[in-house]
Amino acid sequence: MFSTLVIAPNKFFVDSLTGLIGRQKDLQLLSAGEFVPGMVERVFACAPDIVVLIPAWHDTQFAVTYAIHEASPRSKILMIGMEDDPHVFLQAVRAGAVGYLLKEASSGQIVTAIHELARESFFCPKKLLPALFDFVAQLPEGSHSSARGNGHDLTQRESQLISLVAQGLTNKEIASRLNLSEHTVKNHVHSILRKTGVRTRVGLAQEHRSEHV
Repeated sequence: MFSTLVIAPNKFFVDSLTGLIGRQKDLQLLSAGEFVPGMVERVFACAPDIVVLIPAWHDTQFAVTYAIHEASPRSKILMIGMEDDPHVFLQAVRAGAVGYLLKEASSGQIVTAIHELARESFFCPKKLLPALFDFVAQLPEGSHSSARGNGHDLTQRESQLISLVAQGLTNKEIASRLNLSEHTVKNHVHSILRKTGVRTRVGLAQEHRSEHV
């Protein structure tokens, strides 16, 4: 049986997906809900096989997708209700999605995609595959997901947080923007300070600005 967690922007989608998954004998629904603070922590606690995700309309950078992938790397993220756009598709892949279904996907296609991902597969419309192959072909040899800046081994999330800290945002404001808990943001900032050897947020912001002058 494959464990599944549903995250959607409103109750209508949550209820629809809950009903669909609940009818599948080989799928176990661990949790379902709308976007709320602490949702990423729920994913981490459940560690589901599959996360079925409908991104919020304003999450154009797929920050929630990335946060889920970082919190539970073993969970396969299936994004549904998506645009038929190679650029958007590649953004989703870079954020951590391994399943991508368009807005017109049927309930049967959603179930099929969940089963495909559970079998360690990738699932997307065939017409978007050329964009994926082109993207992979253009990657430099030995590239990876960690960001190395100024001799520091920072993750993409940590690099993203440095930019927000440099803008003067508080942990609460960063948490709200990235749909994380303040505790998670605090842990990330602590990790950044440890890796960079900078003692304060102010010093971190100054170092970031000096690197981007």
